[in-house]
Amino acid sequence: MKPQSHCANCAHPVDGNFCGHCGQNLREYRRGLGALAADLLREVFEVDGRILRSLRLLLTAPGALTLAFSANQRASFITPLRLYLFTSLLFFFTLSVTSYDEVRTAAPPVTVAEVSLDAPAISDAQRERFKTIIEAPLHGELDTILDGADGMARGIMSSIMDGVDDSLQAGEPPGTPTVFAINQLLKSFSDPSEVLGEMYDNAPVALFFLLPVYALLLKLVYFRQHKYYVEHLVFGIHIHAVMFLMFTLFMLLPDNDIISVIEQLILLAWLIYYFKALRRYYGQSRRKTFLKYAFLITSYSFLTVPAIGLVMISTIAFL
Repeated sequence: MKPQSHCANCAHPVDGNFCGHCGQNLREYRRGLGALAADLLREVFEVDGRILRSLRLLLTAPGALTLAFSANQRASFITPLRLYLFTSLLFFFTLSVTSYDEVRTAAPPVTVAEVSLDAPAISDAQRERFKTIIEAPLHGELDTILDGADGMARGIMSSIMDGVDDSLQAGEPPGTPTVFAINQLLKSFSDPSEVLGEMYDNAPVALFFLLPVYALLLKLVYFRQHKYYVEHLVFGIHIHAVMFLMFTLFMLLPDNDIISVIEQLILLAWLIYYFKALRRYYGQSRRKTFLKYAFLITSYSFLTVPAIGLVMISTIAFL
């Protein structure tokens, strides 16, 4: 990019890469597609050295990158949102080419789990009545489940059928929401690998929406620090970025006993990292930090349970 004497947008004299009058970038876009693609990649991911500096500071000095943001020292580092996008995309891309493919190829159809459940006996008449409320293409899937070996799918469906049979005999079928839920559940039983694949696709959304909740927890725990909510949010983004990098490393490591020990050490290093990040950024004593650290880990663990539940419900609902 060469300095121009006048800005093409406002004709103001300039000496550099940006117009001091209107702020327009003087980059020339009348170039080959390859050069424009490189510029786009650089602008989206800040692949100009800042991402390397950001990752180096993020990984070697827990909490320091967030301190730099709070001190308004942003020019040398990638923005928090782009850091989150970069690390999350890296994680979910790695997941899609490792665990996701293994699940889709290894998971058998229909069988959800080899777990025996006490299932009520279902007569042929009950089966035929139940088929009147499910979609016709699912009749075969229902027969496959009920005629298969005892397992989770058979136990669940038999219990549901027994529960609604009285109303079916009385000519009062269950309401539309219940019928919809039954049909979606049958679809999920017909191809569990597809359900797991869809859950993988929906997981990034759940994690993204957990971020503001986690930041709110930080705001409540450190309410006396008078930090803005966005500062807690940035801290959460940086913590999640390290989590994404750690789990990406887990997926890339081969599976053997030695690697299992290494993974345990990485997990221990993460727990130490999290504690040090809290202590450095919020500047409290070890005792206070440890109490809040324990509370945050426990609270976040509980938050993931409804998040996983929502992912499962939304996945099944939109099959």
